[in-house]
Amino acid sequence: MRNNVSLLQSIPGVGSHSAALLLGEIGDISLFKKPKQLAAYFGLDPTERQSGSFRGTNNKLSKRGSPYARAALHMGVVNSICKRGKDSAANPVLLSYYEKKCKNKPAKVAQAASMHKLVFIVFAVLRDQKPFELKTPEQHAVEQGFVKAA
Repeated sequence: MRNNVSLLQSIPGVGSHSAALLLGEIGDISLFKKPKQLAAYFGLDPTERQSGSFRGTNNKLSKRGSPYARAALHMGVVNSICKRGKDSAANPVLLSYYEKKCKNKPAKVAQAASMHKLVFIVFAVLRDQKPFELKTPEQHAVEQGFVKAA
């Protein structure tokens, strides 16, 4: 358990309290096959409103998971994207994702999307049992062999 807490603390913006709280809520990560299942467990999946052929467009988060875990994820996102004076953000990749979402979405919707992305990072760190490495999406694509390096 201590190893998993230190692994989660390697993610910028996630402290010891948030890491312990998230691990307490998750329990065994092997119960989740996909990161979307973990996001749904935390209540970060959208609700769906439909009746017959009608499909609603004003969907909200389901919030069926733990409010404490969502609060810890929210603080993790805020700490990751917050610029401290002249310094850059703790996680510039998450900050660029948040700013990209803010261009066409309200700020709270962009925060929820960033929380969703942070859940995917938490899932990957716990699944692979490797500390977080800060990589841009382009670096990751080259490393995985999806795109050839220029």
